[in-house]
Amino acid sequence: MYYTPFIVIYMTEKFRKWSCYLCGDIVIEGQRFGYLPDKGFIHIECLYESISKHFNGRIPSEVIALIDFDEVAAYGIIRVKQVEKVLPED
Repeated sequence: MYYTPFIVIYMTEKFRKWSCYLCGDIVIEGQRFGYLPDKGFIHIECLYESISKHFNGRIPSEVIALIDFDEVAAYGIIRVKQVEKVLPED
């Protein structure tokens, strides 16, 4: 199974009911999760577990680094959008 690129996002303002396509549990505000375009939302822990099975129990450090980078970049985008909301319009 091939995993397409995804964006890790945080739910910030409104509670939305999204479910993890892998485990079926609801993703709630504050949880770390990602989005796979062809599958849907997924908990990061479920993603790691799925990738681990794909690599016989050991996730390569490069894969972990890419997931972490993606999460940091997405969090930065969210923070910028939050700052834009409080700044006066010019």
